[in-house]
Amino acid sequence: MLKKGSFLLLAMLLLLTGCSGQAALVRDSVVATIDKPNYEFQGSLKLLADVDKLEKLPDASMTSDEKKEMTTVLRALAAGVTLQGVQTDLHHAKITFTANDDKPLREKNLWTGDKKAAADLLIDDTKLYVKSPIDAKYLLIDNTSPLQNTEIDAKKFKDFQDKLNKLTLEFLKKYISKYGYTLSQVKNLGTETVKLPNGESVQATHIAISLDMKELIKMFYYTANDATANADVRAFAIDVATLFSKFEQDTTPPEKPLTDEQLRAEATTSVDMGIAFLKGWLAQTQKDYPVDKVVELAKQEGLLAVNLDFDYLIGSDKLPVSQKATVKVTFDPKVETVKEPITIGFESNSLVWNYGKAPQIAYPNATEAVTLDTIYKDEKALGNFNEKGYLYAILKSVKENHDEEQKYWDDLYSDEGEAAPVTTPAAPAPTK
Repeated sequence: MLKKGSFLLLAMLLLLTGCSGQAALVRDSVVATIDKPNYEFQGSLKLLADVDKLEKLPDASMTSDEKKEMTTVLRALAAGVTLQGVQTDLHHAKITFTANDDKPLREKNLWTGDKKAAADLLIDDTKLYVKSPIDAKYLLIDNTSPLQNTEIDAKKFKDFQDKLNKLTLEFLKKYISKYGYTLSQVKNLGTETVKLPNGESVQATHIAISLDMKELIKMFYYTANDATANADVRAFAIDVATLFSKFEQDTTPPEKPLTDEQLRAEATTSVDMGIAFLKGWLAQTQKDYPVDKVVELAKQEGLLAVNLDFDYLIGSDKLPVSQKATVKVTFDPKVETVKEPITIGFESNSLVWNYGKAPQIAYPNATEAVTLDTIYKDEKALGNFNEKGYLYAILKSVKENHDEEQKYWDDLYSDEGEAAPVTTPAAPAPTK
């Protein structure tokens, strides 16, 4: 359900849409973006961390070889990746990721060739395609694949998803536009000229927002309290609960199905009970754990600091032109191998342009993609991926784990004299 990632991103951006004068512009830009999801973009993302320190942290869940592989990935992320892509709507997008430094991958025989390590990711409604430049075909992950071994009708499931997405989008637009938290660290840094990749220059207002651990806790309490008193939140919760109940009833019909009115009445009762419980819990929690006490307790547990810095450049049409985010978490590992605090986080920046004019995306046809199910059944299918590439290594490991699981069930049912079920677990589906 990868397209839902847009909704989740918007929900996260809600934390940055306080109602103070300057931050209101950010809030308005978020709402404007919901209505214009068609654009081109490019940017970068990199890990902010001392990988040498992270490597010294003990982890009983990983073998020595696995830890080395993880360190390789972390070093590549610390060097950063650039990304470029297009989104035609909330259901369709293409993103190309390119490693700034692929030496760590090459040293582990996870990349080869003249080009830098990269990956193309294509989203086509419920389908996700992934391919690197050195692979012959795409890996296809279909979000509806897990339904094949169930009694759930794929069409009904998609209708349910579409209705849920529509409800969520409409709610976010309404709620974000009224969100009333006032951020304490917001600055209007004036107007700047932003040069875009298409050659155009745009005048944009620069809004800078900073948050620390204390501010985040205050925002959490504010948002939770607002949820218990906000009529829009209650209505949305009832609509979603009713939708889930109706889908469940349609999927596995009971002997005496409930009418839509009865389902909504049950949903309303459940939501009101939940709101009442949340009110009581919040009142007691805020009494027992005021903001300063939560910060102190976090530090005692080793969480020393959380810092978020955001820079928004917003055009006169209230659409974002450039965004930069820096997120850092500092903690005390409290282990003998690392004596000093560790800071880990990420930094991202992006440029967005061509709103409403994004080019169409060319998707692979059926012969140009391979599914996990095909790889499970035919090892030769792995040959579509370069043996010296990271995708081959990942898919080989996934297939080996699948084969081990299948052998376990074969042996178990063989001992009991029964036919073993064929297991074809799907890859973890990304969130829409």
